[in-house]
Amino acid sequence: MYGWMRASRLGNLGLRAGSQTPLSAMTLNGELIQLRQQVKEQDEFLVKSHRDWRA
Repeated sequence: MYGWMRASRLGNLGLRAGSQTPLSAMTLNGELIQLRQQVKEQDEFLVKSHRDWRA
């Protein structure tokens, strides 16, 4: 949050209404979904690796 506020003060970030298009919002949402899936896969891998290591 602090980084966004600072960027806004410096003029590097637009916080006005309509500063993000629907297309860019969907792109960000798609990226978020993909990153969550990667985290889930990494967690599953780590749990499996830990079980194999202890066995």
